[in-house]
Amino acid sequence: DSANFEFLLGTTGGNGRLLLVWNSDRFEALQEAELMDLRAQTGRAPLAVKLRERNTTNTFWFMVNHLHRGNESKRNEQATGLRQWFVDQSIPVVACGDYNMDVEPSTGAGNEAFDIIRQGNHARWIEPQIKIPTQASSHQSILDFFFVNDDASNWQMTSTIIRIPSEFLPENEKSDH
Repeated sequence: DSANFEFLLGTTGGNGRLLLVWNSDRFEALQEAELMDLRAQTGRAPLAVKLRERNTTNTFWFMVNHLHRGNESKRNEQATGLRQWFVDQSIPVVACGDYNMDVEPSTGAGNEAFDIIRQGNHARWIEPQIKIPTQASSHQSILDFFFVNDDASNWQMTSTIIRIPSEFLPENEKSDH
């Protein structure tokens, strides 16, 4: 089967801009947003699209993010803003992307931004059962996440980190975003 797709391309991030793509046969886009106030001055602005499933009345926000890597205070500012944005919405939010939260796969502990976004339990990580690093670099941590807000908390969801076999990477399997 073939499907039709629509997209929203961000304007921030230079050559590393964000892109959202959705199946327009299944979902109708009701509203699009590039959230400039959540970019922490110099980062990529989150992209969000409000979607309605065509064969139901289900409506939700789908969002993509890429938080600051090298600037902890800006990443924390972005995590704070995202948490508040999740709370302010009156419909479910599904947010994904590279959050640079450096979660250690064996312990589940991350950096301060990881704690900030989850304060008050308004953003829930859709935690994969098998946790492996999601970057092929020296960090060896999980950077990429799916979060949902309170309004999506009764949805049944799972996530899986896709493994990429490679003879060139340590332990022979990693993921890279």
